[in-house]
Amino acid sequence: MSIILRLGRNTAIYTVTSVLQRGVSFLLLPIYARFLSQEDFGIFTVISIVSAALATTFMLSLNGAVTRYWFEYRDDPEGLRDFLGTTITFMLLCCGALGLLLLSAGAWLLSPVLSDMAFWPYVAIGVAASIFQPLVTTYLSLLQTQEHTAKFAVLSLTQFTLSTGVAVTTVVALGAGAAGPLAANLVATAALFVASIMSLRGRVRFGLNCSHLAVAFRYSLPLVPHSWMGQIQVSIDRLLLNGLIGPTAAGLYQVAYLIGGVLAIATDSVNRAFVPIAMNALRCDRQRDLDELRDLGSVMVIAFCMLAAGIGAFGPELVSILATERYIAASVLVPLVAVAFAASGVYYVLVNILFYVTGGTSYVMFGTMVSGVTSITLNLYLIPTMGPQGAAFSLLCSQVIAAVAMGVIGFKFERVRWRYAAFIVSLGLAIVVAHSQVLLEMMAVEWRIFAKVTVLVLLYVLLNYLHWGRANFVGEHVGHFLRVRWASSG
Repeated sequence: MSIILRLGRNTAIYTVTSVLQRGVSFLLLPIYARFLSQEDFGIFTVISIVSAALATTFMLSLNGAVTRYWFEYRDDPEGLRDFLGTTITFMLLCCGALGLLLLSAGAWLLSPVLSDMAFWPYVAIGVAASIFQPLVTTYLSLLQTQEHTAKFAVLSLTQFTLSTGVAVTTVVALGAGAAGPLAANLVATAALFVASIMSLRGRVRFGLNCSHLAVAFRYSLPLVPHSWMGQIQVSIDRLLLNGLIGPTAAGLYQVAYLIGGVLAIATDSVNRAFVPIAMNALRCDRQRDLDELRDLGSVMVIAFCMLAAGIGAFGPELVSILATERYIAASVLVPLVAVAFAASGVYYVLVNILFYVTGGTSYVMFGTMVSGVTSITLNLYLIPTMGPQGAAFSLLCSQVIAAVAMGVIGFKFERVRWRYAAFIVSLGLAIVVAHSQVLLEMMAVEWRIFAKVTVLVLLYVLLNYLHWGRANFVGEHVGHFLRVRWASSG
């Protein structure tokens, strides 16, 4: 099966599972917007971010070492069992020790970040979830690397069902406020933690092997600043909005972030399918595979830009339907957030070579640091004067800089030779089309929708010409994929 067809098959599965796994907040946005106060929604937003940041810190990027060295040890079952067991054992000990420290002293340690927000129960629930999350993330990454998409999908469905059921019950039926969705995340994460332990029990040898741990740390430690800076990038905006303006402003921005974040789910889904395909193509180093990988990268960039442009253009309609008129001010933020995540998708395409090349992770850290410093600086400068709009603009700039940095740094290692200029122009066109909501707002509803659809069709044709000089290259490949699937099923 060609790598484009493999990407299409696996992406379809990962898209559904990512919607279930990461899209709970988006799917429940209509309920949260109607049953939570704006302050409660802001509290839930901020604690969720803090919990994710703590999980990233506890993990020490060891999930990346598990993914990378699976390829090295897959022909050595005993070595793989020892390596995985050592890495996971250390991770569990680290999470347990740091989690207990924060549960006992977190009210003091985390007060500079959370200002006046109550530690009990809100922050404590978030800390508890962060203890379980690293192992869950690592196990799901391992399933992704092994392309065990069915098991990945089952676990994601389980997490979604538990999280949704508990959230709806606590928010709607019990009126638990911000504690409801936080408790839902804790219950779902703890359940997947237990399932991960049970599944790994016979496949890894728990214990600590110093040589294996040294190998894991040589790979993971250079990624720790990258992970931290990446987490700061996605956290600083809402933490500053909460600290400088209040949880209501953080909640307003979160509405735009969730709607534009549909694209984040899409880019993450595609990247999960793309990573093993790209790693194998780079490992085999056959020119045919590398050429196909270049076309695949262009298909991905066009898809990301089209989705960003569509979400941005229909921002007002999406906010009104999903979050009610109370949050309509968020619609002007949606185009900036959506295109920022399209730029993040371009980053995923370009960064893979640095994860493959030995020693390349240090370059990833440098690129992320540049982007992170830009994000922090712009947020500190713009949020006090522009509020949520300053946060959205900072997000866009930082993601574009991250993608450009990866393209520049990775160029000397790259064997694929991506269409770099086309990537940049594609993002520029997406920004223009995403902001068409402002130009078309005075038209009647029917004509406005027709005009937006027409502009999106023209963008699709233009992007295909930009990358291949043909009006429907992507459509031709999709048609070929469907014909192959139809023939194989017949």
